[in-house]
Amino acid sequence: MLKAIMFAHDNIKKICEFQEVFLLNYMEKKNIEFTKEEVLPLVKDFIDTNGHKRLQEAVLTTGKKKIEKKLLIL
Repeated sequence: MLKAIMFAHDNIKKICEFQEVFLLNYMEKKNIEFTKEEVLPLVKDFIDTNGHKRLQEAVLTTGKKKIEKKLLIL
């Protein structure tokens, strides 16, 4: 079993090395311009007054299933 794990690990290292070399040689870094869209005041006011606390409770809930349940009832 250990031999199989080590074999897989060695091959994963080769794949990672290939990806790093590929990115260095073939991918040009580009800065992407981002334009922030303004939130409508009506929407912001609604969320601030009605949804902020419930959304915060849902996000701060631990456990994936519990979070999903909390988000569904928003």
